[in-house]
Amino acid sequence: YEIGVPSSPSSLSSGSRGLNPGYLDKGEKGKEVVPIRGKGEGVELKPEDLATDDSVLTAAGFGTRAHHLLEQILIRKIKPAEALSFVGGLTQDLSQNEKKEMAGIVTRFLKSTLAREIFSAREIRPEIPFSLRLPFGLVHGALDLIFQKGNGEWVIVDYKTSDVNEENYAKRAGDYLIQMELYALAVSGLLGRFPREARLHFLRPGLTHPIAFSQEDGERL
Repeated sequence: YEIGVPSSPSSLSSGSRGLNPGYLDKGEKGKEVVPIRGKGEGVELKPEDLATDDSVLTAAGFGTRAHHLLEQILIRKIKPAEALSFVGGLTQDLSQNEKKEMAGIVTRFLKSTLAREIFSAREIRPEIPFSLRLPFGLVHGALDLIFQKGNGEWVIVDYKTSDVNEENYAKRAGDYLIQMELYALAVSGLLGRFPREARLHFLRPGLTHPIAFSQEDGERL
């Protein structure tokens, strides 16, 4: 996500508390947009982000492609038995190692409890762009996915391609808490109600970390 720095401090809403967005908009002209980096994920490419060996994609590009694949699988309701063929058709331009890793990501995802939740949801909405006006500027971003459970509650889903394992993924999830709180604010502005749940899904190991939001969180933010 990015922060838009207003050209004049007076253009910000006054009296905001916490991360209160004031309102959502589609961005404004006259704003200088600068990237911010959350702990563990950067916007600027580093040497390790560059393609290695026979890789076609950078690390950032690989993550984007994985997001796109999952979006298409969920929208088209691709069955697990058809998934590998579908993935193969959309990854023909990648190296053999990238194809294998992408197929593994999709296979693990489709076997996950999260995938079952999403496929049984009342409604799913992937890739939702948003802008939040906060006391320190405009935050622009996109929600990977939100879905509505049978009880009417909406759940935020965010995919991560971070290199984690069963021993450290819960700790790593804490690095993204502020980002998820921003997403919760975005959903609140879009739907008129503060969400109670989020899921951080680490794609490579196929592990999901749940995050619960309380009414107090909504008031604090």
